[in-house]
Amino acid sequence: MNAHSSNADRLRKLFARPWVIIAVIAAITVLFATQLPGIRINNDITSFVPDDHPDRLALETVDEIFGEDMAFSIGIEILNGTIFTPESIRLVGEITGRFGELDSVDSVTSISNLEIIQGSGGGMSVERVVEELPDSDGDIQAIKAKLLSWELYRGLFVSDDYTSTQIILTHDLALASDAREELYLQVKSILEEYESPAKRFYIAGEPVVTLLISRNTRSDVALLIPIVVLVVTLVLYLFFRRISGVILPLLTVVVSTIWTLGLMVLLNVPLTIVSTVIPVLLVAVGSAYGIHLINHYYHDRTEAHGNGGDSTMDHESHRELVLDVVRKIGKPVLLAGLTTFVGFGALVTSSIGPMRSFGIFTAVGVLVAVIVALLLIPAILLTQRRFPAIREQDRARERGREKRKMYLEGLYRFFSASKLRIVVFTGIIVVASMFGAARVVVDNDLIAYFKEGADIRESDEFLRRQFAGTRTFSVVVTGQEPGDLTSPEVLYQMDRLAETLRRHPDVGSVISYSDFIKRMNQVMHADAASPHAGQVTAGSAAASGVPATEPWAAGPPGQEDDGDSFGGSWGASGWGEAGDEASWGDDASAGSWGESAREAAPAGEVTAGVAELLADAYTLADRADISAIDLIELVGREVNYRGAAYYEIPYDPGRYPVSTRAELGNLISQYLLLFSGNLDDFADDALEPTQARMRVQLSATGSTAVQPLLDRIDAYVEQNFPAGYTVSAAGTAIVESAVSNMITDAQVRSIIVSLSLVFLIVAVTFRSLIAGLYGILPLGLTLLVNFAVMGFGGIRLDVATAMVSSVAIGIGIDYTIHFLSAYKRERLRHGSVKEAEKRTLRTTGRAITFNAISVAAGFAVLILSRFNPLMHMGGLIAVTMLVSSTASLTILPVPLGFFKPRFIST
Repeated sequence: MNAHSSNADRLRKLFARPWVIIAVIAAITVLFATQLPGIRINNDITSFVPDDHPDRLALETVDEIFGEDMAFSIGIEILNGTIFTPESIRLVGEITGRFGELDSVDSVTSISNLEIIQGSGGGMSVERVVEELPDSDGDIQAIKAKLLSWELYRGLFVSDDYTSTQIILTHDLALASDAREELYLQVKSILEEYESPAKRFYIAGEPVVTLLISRNTRSDVALLIPIVVLVVTLVLYLFFRRISGVILPLLTVVVSTIWTLGLMVLLNVPLTIVSTVIPVLLVAVGSAYGIHLINHYYHDRTEAHGNGGDSTMDHESHRELVLDVVRKIGKPVLLAGLTTFVGFGALVTSSIGPMRSFGIFTAVGVLVAVIVALLLIPAILLTQRRFPAIREQDRARERGREKRKMYLEGLYRFFSASKLRIVVFTGIIVVASMFGAARVVVDNDLIAYFKEGADIRESDEFLRRQFAGTRTFSVVVTGQEPGDLTSPEVLYQMDRLAETLRRHPDVGSVISYSDFIKRMNQVMHADAASPHAGQVTAGSAAASGVPATEPWAAGPPGQEDDGDSFGGSWGASGWGEAGDEASWGDDASAGSWGESAREAAPAGEVTAGVAELLADAYTLADRADISAIDLIELVGREVNYRGAAYYEIPYDPGRYPVSTRAELGNLISQYLLLFSGNLDDFADDALEPTQARMRVQLSATGSTAVQPLLDRIDAYVEQNFPAGYTVSAAGTAIVESAVSNMITDAQVRSIIVSLSLVFLIVAVTFRSLIAGLYGILPLGLTLLVNFAVMGFGGIRLDVATAMVSSVAIGIGIDYTIHFLSAYKRERLRHGSVKEAEKRTLRTTGRAITFNAISVAAGFAVLILSRFNPLMHMGGLIAVTMLVSSTASLTILPVPLGFFKPRFIST
């Protein structure tokens, strides 16, 4: 009794000057509101991993050594035509030039400025594929011949059907997000000037994806916050049917949201796609504390005048009523807020930066919402000078609500009628949920963030279909001494690793340092005799019109046979890879072989000779199911057409005029000395490289494709690479994969931490470990149902949906705490279990129900988000709110009534 009086005295002192409380909260709110214009957004994938994460450090290391640029992929599709026309190539050249003039651009590469390595006077040189803008079909044929002369180019800048081309625009990895967005807008503006019904433009690439996420994040904030406020307002009005019942709970959430976002700005913490949810969450969740206060205020005020007729409260009676509501509801509201704080705060254990920030600031926002609700709402109520009469229609409305609350009692009676029924029902839910949870896939696919039909998804799909994809990572081979990467042994294994990766279905291309060495070796042996001359029969050689010991040197009419090559700006950007379906049928040089053969021998002998040559070439294949283009390449190798037989790493001394493999290393060093192009993006030194890399381009979008490739790389290196060399992988695609791996760890850790802390808080509050178990019982069931819905619904576990569990625990525990507190209060007051259950369901049960509906409706607004993860998050949280509240009101009373734990009755 003394404790009760002491609490009442403290409350009277606290609320002795309600206007002071209102003024202080208003002043702090204005202070934080002035910070809101400084909100910034950052969705760079590197911000999702810690600064000291190995994959982030590896990416930064590659950037320092090779200049790991980020790339815009711009696709140009010619409708009802081909890219190989003078007009189309001029268009590409003009756009390329304009892109190159933009600030922030490191390089621009297209067919208009692409360079190749070619043989020249016993050496090698670097030339452009397009020396001059074409004016004739002959010029076009020459351009096609150059592009098709190196298999590395196939499918890189011109699609296999010749209808599309690609421009690669790179910028520095460290380019600020606002500068990147400005660059994107400039690129779009330039392309819009060239739009016409005859062509289409597509923009994609990793930096484009992240900046579009940021742009859509701003749009989401502007769209969703007003809608969630409107939805919660509507729910509150339907619940209370009073203006004060709407304004007061909303006021608390507005204040808490302003404080939270203002604090983020002051601490220089940016918004991300994840933290976009914070304002929506605070509006939906923060209203709960006001709902409980206002609900009990109206209920107790009506009961205080329960004898019928109209009556009016005097000032002192009203003051005592408000203080009594705070005294009665304050503890469970504070406890519910504390457990919600703990539930969200558990995300601080996540190693994913945006998830951690979300947890911290949401926890802070919830704590603010609780404090403001317990201080501001009573203070405003205490400032009232007029107290409208409790009218008969108010009592009639209350009686109508009583009838609507009967469904809760009916649902409870259904479950409590039979212990076996509840056990069977719960068991079915658990088993089905576990089966569904096993089907959940962890994948943080950034492209899948966008909805079907979004421009970025269509652009990405087009570029992956027509070219090699838009996601990359690097494989870096490191020796111990300068010049180690001229060793034939390591270059041979590096090349074999590249070929192994090219055969993987999720790989669109591989550009390797070894490819340049192979090309140099090829052009330097364009005039050499075929190393397969002994394998070509005299009949096939003679019938083909080609001497068995002479190189095949025929080329297009008027064109010097000097070999074709690579280099320059493409070497700097290093994007793309040949596909297997490109046709060489239009290559002018290919036609010259047929003419030469027919002039050298009668038709019958030519036919037989060609057949025999094809058969001999086929024997060089390392598998039977090769394509036509593969066979053409093998024919070129058979007769050393333009050095094709030497498109390899010089590895076998028996094929070269040397006696040892070490001498082949010297040969490679001579190639590098003769080379006049730029290989800075693929080797750390032009002449004596210690490190070299290959760039792997993925045709798959999901992060799940990366880890199998990394495992394959590790296995190959362990089995084949010579001692003294290390191989590492780095890139934005690997960082994305790391985020997916961290999601699983963060999910498990946050669930364990939050459930443990909730258990301790409930146990300490009710001074019973058994109470802690009762507290987490509905939450465990809710989590299982959540994962079951994800599994059966095909919803991936990503950075957004991974937070649903923490939200479900943080908010769902409120329902359990409010129910247990009210149940214990009614049990001590009435003694009877049935009466306690009945009154709890009719008072607190009503508030819990509308609270859950309000929160679920608020989060359901996220379904309107432009992002699939947020849409899924909103739907899942709405489901978990309904499951958690229903379990608290219907399933939880059953074991309480059956076991009658001591913490309820003491």
